[in-house]
Amino acid sequence: GTLSISYDFDAPDESPQYYLIGGIKLLDSSNDTIYREARMWGIANDSPIVVDDTNLVAWVRADKDIYTNTTLTTAATVSGDLVAGWKDQTVIENNFTQTTSGLRPLYLAANHADAINFHPSIDIDGDGGDYLISTSDLLNNSKGGTVFAVGAFDNACSTWGTLLEEGSADNGNNPMFGIHCTTTTDHKPYWYDSQVGTPDTAPTLGVTTEQPFLLGFNWATPAVTATAIGASLNGADESFGTFIHTTGAGSGVQTKISEQNGEGWNGQLSELIVYQEDLSQPNRDLIESYLSMKYGITLAQVNGTTGTDFVTKSQNGTTLSVFDASVSVDIAANSTGNI
Repeated sequence: GTLSISYDFDAPDESPQYYLIGGIKLLDSSNDTIYREARMWGIANDSPIVVDDTNLVAWVRADKDIYTNTTLTTAATVSGDLVAGWKDQTVIENNFTQTTSGLRPLYLAANHADAINFHPSIDIDGDGGDYLISTSDLLNNSKGGTVFAVGAFDNACSTWGTLLEEGSADNGNNPMFGIHCTTTTDHKPYWYDSQVGTPDTAPTLGVTTEQPFLLGFNWATPAVTATAIGASLNGADESFGTFIHTTGAGSGVQTKISEQNGEGWNGQLSELIVYQEDLSQPNRDLIESYLSMKYGITLAQVNGTTGTDFVTKSQNGTTLSVFDASVSVDIAANSTGNI
């Protein structure tokens, strides 16, 4: 006969993490193994309620709570739906909305050709002025910060492809983070603060257009002048060599996903996580592992031979290596980016 087996797993209500459960094993009455599943099953946290992350100030996912109205009551379900609201998954609920119909991104369902590893995304026409806005001070310059984003960038070259921006004006730049390009083959992470005056691009990191990536930025409080702003791409870290400005964004602040004035994000965005804290490297590794495994993104290689470990936490708080890249290079970084 045929035995059908299904799984029902409820992940603990914690910050963005990734959980691994062992393959199923069937035993006979003598406890001898009849069947043992060869693979392990990875489960992403499905109930993102903040427990111990007081500095997690925004977490939006295209696979959860995305709406066609600003009151967040009508869910986007079909590719092409205009996105008017994106609910923040933290207890603070720093939601992003757009009241103008012509400036709303498009929702792309999990079965769309541009879906990222079979997960929904929003499609932002930055050149057309699409953006979403939160009235909260998420990138407060007077605090440290860490940003993670999973997306893909189109071939179109928007010189300043803004991912996130804060300021009291439409083009506040106080600060802003994103992808800069001067040609269709030059797409580097950048940051800019109008109070500093000179945009700064990452020295060597660069994204490949039309290919999903995991992008990150982190910075210390201004008082820690020895720590420059950092950028990360698919787990590879790099320092800009410059520092966040010492002044906050001031009154009337707003934080935007994308930007107007021809400086917007051109491409897809599936998930965005913002901390008002310069997370430690081990904590950044945990978040990057969660995002890379969920979206099928290969973490960076070192010297072309050794991959970055994928890590998670046990329920008692111990950090575990899901895959030890030093001995499992093929698993940690295969040609498709899947594990």
